[in-house]
Amino acid sequence: MKKSISKDKKNNSRKGRFSKKSVPLPFHASRNKNLDNMKLLLSCAEVKKIIAETRKRIGIPEEGLGDEQQIEQWHKKDDLRCDSMMSSSKFAELESEIYKKLQDGEITQNKAKELTKELYRQIPVDYLYSQIWKIIRQFNMPDNYEHHIYKYILYGIITAPIANYVIGPFSPWEKLRDVRRVPITVYAKLTDKDLRDLKLQINQYFGGKVLTFIQDVRDISRDLESEKTLAEKEYDYTTGEEVKLSAEDVAERIFGSRRKKKEVFKARERLRKLRKTRFGKQ
Repeated sequence: MKKSISKDKKNNSRKGRFSKKSVPLPFHASRNKNLDNMKLLLSCAEVKKIIAETRKRIGIPEEGLGDEQQIEQWHKKDDLRCDSMMSSSKFAELESEIYKKLQDGEITQNKAKELTKELYRQIPVDYLYSQIWKIIRQFNMPDNYEHHIYKYILYGIITAPIANYVIGPFSPWEKLRDVRRVPITVYAKLTDKDLRDLKLQINQYFGGKVLTFIQDVRDISRDLESEKTLAEKEYDYTTGEEVKLSAEDVAERIFGSRRKKKEVFKARERLRKLRKTRFGKQ
């Protein structure tokens, strides 16, 4: 099970979480400041030390992988190394030993998780990601810097998130014009510019007929009450029968004057048009 998780991590890191088609990228107010933040992070002596240790441990040159041939060779070597370690009898024995200690009550569940984590950290790809998250947690970086720290460790390329939020992901079979909800993950406090940018993206790319635009409606409760009162019958104690109120009676009760009879019919017409506009039905 752990093996598949490790490979998924590696594949996700190379391909990126979302395709270019699935994430609209217009302006992004935070692009430059995030890049500056990344540069500042990489200037820290402790971060430099962690990166140098990581590169040495997983066989990356001091300045990162250079040309395409170097990159391809390292990834092939890394795949073989990971597979070899995880399929070895020694690895299986160590994993079984932890499980046996847990079953025998020698260690707690939390201790077993800790030991298992340490064991898998010996695998290059897991060690790499443990170091990346060490940097993120230790230096209070937003989680979406993960892929950019990965790129710097492997390739020596300085990049940063273009926004402090991510729109998506969406189901692979779902067309953007048909989405009924827009999932958003926020990684840092948003500025007013960020919020304007986010609003622009949502309204531009997902503002079709399916994603509803709801406007304010004035006096909706009053109009609904007027419509309801005009349509329903009330018991008349004089005649002993149920009768409908006249428009004048409704106007007096809802609008405060019998002279406002026209307001009763205007309210009903407003509601008819509003239902037609929003729901396609009256």
